[in-house]
Amino acid sequence: MSKIEYFRVQATAKGLKLDSDASGLTYRKELIYANEPGEHFTKRTKNHYQEFTVDEDLIDHWASTGNRMRQNGVRIPTPLKHDDNPEANRGEILRYETGVNEDGRYALYGVVKFRDPKAAELAASTDVSIYVPEEPIFDSRNNKYEYAIRHVCFTDYPVI
Repeated sequence: MSKIEYFRVQATAKGLKLDSDASGLTYRKELIYANEPGEHFTKRTKNHYQEFTVDEDLIDHWASTGNRMRQNGVRIPTPLKHDDNPEANRGEILRYETGVNEDGRYALYGVVKFRDPKAAELAASTDVSIYVPEEPIFDSRNNKYEYAIRHVCFTDYPVI
């Protein structure tokens, strides 16, 4: 069994509707930000916790890898909790972007297309938890994605 890593963002939970989407179901959401020197996040790996640091290079890696996955047809779902239940999926990541957040930190953003207005409304006000499996992800053409975000969970109870 692979080691599972969950990352929790304790950032402000704000969803920004994109004007370019006529459906009103696409939002840009902050997913995780770079740590300040000496600061760390905590991840849960199986039955223990481990401190880790997110830097700009890791954020850039997640953005470029995720965008390559999307270009190759890999869907990145946004479930209610960390599982593969399709009924719990709220939508999918369309693309990743990077930028500076409201607090002046370098951050990763996900542009998310939600399945319906209720899913978008709920997700716009929740925390975020991302799932990064230790093992690589392979697509149907056998492209390999190392240390990639497999899904983004919008939840009030993120796993730490």
